[in-house]
Amino acid sequence: MKNKIVLMFFLVAFGVANAQKVKVKKGKVYVDKKEYLTVKSSKRGDVYSSLEGKVLFILKKESIEKENPNKNVSNSTDDYTEKVLNRDSNASDPQRRGNRYKALKKVNYVVVSFFSFDLTYETTLKKSSILKEFYKSRILNIAGVIDQVKANRLATKMRKDVSGKKK
Repeated sequence: MKNKIVLMFFLVAFGVANAQKVKVKKGKVYVDKKEYLTVKSSKRGDVYSSLEGKVLFILKKESIEKENPNKNVSNSTDDYTEKVLNRDSNASDPQRRGNRYKALKKVNYVVVSFFSFDLTYETTLKKSSILKEFYKSRILNIAGVIDQVKANRLATKMRKDVSGKKK
């Protein structure tokens, strides 16, 4: 029993020590307290540059209103109540009164556009998670240039068609 507890402790400690912390402060992106990129806000979105000043990519946060996927399921109604008593079986349930699913659902997403080559995609990840994935996959080399093969591989992993426009 003690061996299992010690093993679990070391696994948790290793997992915590291996995680990267991404912070954005005063126009700089820090990963594990080391400068990684610089960032400037513009009308096109947040423009991320290398430490030498070369523009690398743009992250633009957008939102779209979509139809709410949580519909009132017709299978959940009681046929006897509807046919014999002529009333909706969901009417007595306070959670089901009215059509609360009629309102459109707001979906936030980020559009990632690379500057040096033609690659644009949408994802539902937060900006800090996107930067963390960029750091983990090492798409930025020492010279401050983005590796196009690694960027394409990461784009296929993170891509999600949110707006309905295939890019």
